[in-house]
Amino acid sequence: DYSLIKGGGITEADQWRVSTNINQGSNADMTSNWERNDSTGATYIGTGLSESSGIFSFPSTGIYLINYQMALDTDNGDTNAELLLRVTTNNSSYSTVAFGLTGNGSSADIRSTITNSYILDVTDTSNVKFKFQTDGFSSNTRVVGDSSTQISGFHIIRLGDT
Repeated sequence: DYSLIKGGGITEADQWRVSTNINQGSNADMTSNWERNDSTGATYIGTGLSESSGIFSFPSTGIYLINYQMALDTDNGDTNAELLLRVTTNNSSYSTVAFGLTGNGSSADIRSTITNSYILDVTDTSNVKFKFQTDGFSSNTRVVGDSSTQISGFHIIRLGDT
């Protein structure tokens, strides 16, 4: 029966990026300069995520895969720059669920890319949300962004029902 397979497959997939360099020397939430990928041929499936001041909300419940990659321009001597994925399940308190770590013991600035992933059970779209935070950034370390190329950002894919 064709109707059994017609609606199968991924129902939500979305990709976001940082549109300019942000959080230089800042150990704080990444609250601004987010945009949905709008490069040549880019698209999303379903409703897509909502974003407000760097906090991302889901359009429907389910099990979601979050993959992120963030490029950092790391200041010389900055040996402990971190990028954290933080999640709330009560729309209030956030916990670090994944983080990437890089360091630079060189006398020159270097660029590196941090990647990580997390599978999140979104049981309530009003309460389960996520955001990113920088930590351990010295005065010139920053997240590298661009408004026309996917350099720093993430994508989500809804894997199935919760």
